Amino acid sequence: MEKISVIGDSPGFIKTFEISDELLPFSKVLSEKFPSVDLIFVFCFRVLYTTRGINSNVRYCKDINKLMFDFIMPLDDFWPYKGNKIIQRKIIGKYFFDFFCKKIGNYKYKIPSLKGTYPAIIECLRQFLVEHLWLPDSQGKYNYSLIEKIPYEEAMNVYGAPKSRKFQDLEDNCKLQNLTWILDKEGSYLNAEYKLYDRRWNLMAYSIVEAEEGGE
Repeated sequence: MEKISVIGDSPGFIKTFEISDELLPFSKVLSEKFPSVDLIFVFCFRVLYTTRGINSNVRYCKDINKLMFDFIMPLDDFWPYKGNKIIQRKIIGKYFFDFFCKKIGNYKYKIPSLKGTYPAIIECLRQFLVEHLWLPDSQGKYNYSLIEKIPYEEAMNVYGAPKSRKFQDLEDNCKLQNLTWILDKEGSYLNAEYKLYDRRWNLMAYSIVEAEEGGE
């Protein structure tokens, strides 16, 4: 039984649907580590033009055994980062995890299987979100080195459309591709170089350049 369900409601340039789907594999973590928790978590992510009078909320539907989280996020937070999946994911991650941690403990008596497990669920979720670039680690760093472990096609999905992309033809009939992604509002960026051979793009090198403190 799947233990995670996600719903998105946002303007088209917000990557809510793509990003929220990244939570679905956490269902397997819940099944393996918390088999006694037969609850289904439903996460609805809404990015709205106005949030006046509308707040994030949680409700438990006992008859269908679902704990439903409705996350309300203002469009203004996302507007400067149209097309930037990395920064949008960070914004969603903060709203999601902060609200989840704040509210799940309130249901430890209504849902007995949560009483002894919800702190461990929170920690497992935190680790999952760090691994998938939703949250920073305990040192405040994001797991950008994930690019080393995934193929090119998956990197394009995880990091989204790059800010810039340049190609170079090589003498051995191969190609080089240089990609740059903006990582945060300060302007830090990830640069990656891929080489095309055997009809596949292979990572040759990457670097993370932190924006200078106080810089534009």
